[in-house]
Amino acid sequence: MIEREFNKERLYNNIVHFYVDKKGYSPDEANRIAQKVVTREINKRRCDTCGHMNYDHIANTKTCLYLDCQCTAFVKMS
Repeated sequence: MIEREFNKERLYNNIVHFYVDKKGYSPDEANRIAQKVVTREINKRRCDTCGHMNYDHIANTKTCLYLDCQCTAFVKMS
């Protein structure tokens, strides 16, 4: 499965609006919650080795798209 680029602004706005409109939280509380969720989601989509986002890797060949990257997590060892 090829992953689309992660849109953190859209997720952030959706979370803030949900907590303010539906749950009745204050904007400050909603912003804190949204920041935690977005940070967690970004970290889930990062390569553990090189720190680039997963969509910066070619899924079929497990190769990082950055030329100077030392990423070995996606390199097939033969």
